[in-house]
Amino acid sequence: MIKNSTWRSNLIFLLISYLYWYLLCLFDRSVFLISNWDKIDDTSDILYAYVYGFRMDMSLVSYVLVLPFLFFIIQILFIKKAFSPWILRVYTFLPTFVFAAITVVNIPLYASWG
Repeated sequence: MIKNSTWRSNLIFLLISYLYWYLLCLFDRSVFLISNWDKIDDTSDILYAYVYGFRMDMSLVSYVLVLPFLFFIIQILFIKKAFSPWILRVYTFLPTFVFAAITVVNIPLYASWG
């Protein structure tokens, strides 16, 4: 049987992961705005980029966290013992690396797309 503390730590992990991925999305949007700073006409465009991007960011974060959430559900209902934290660390590192690579590769694309 899984202890309540394990269940709580899993929930805390998911919430922290959600915040981590959302902050990563904000960082990506900030890189986009900085790389296109000369093309921004009105300062309200900056606010709109964050406001309108919020739903897209939440969608991306939710897709990324589907597998850890399913791991925790399976753990709670069927396995009854904790997963290795290394599985989740590797799962967090790989999409982070891909996300960072996409952000870096997109910087010249933003300029060329105008």
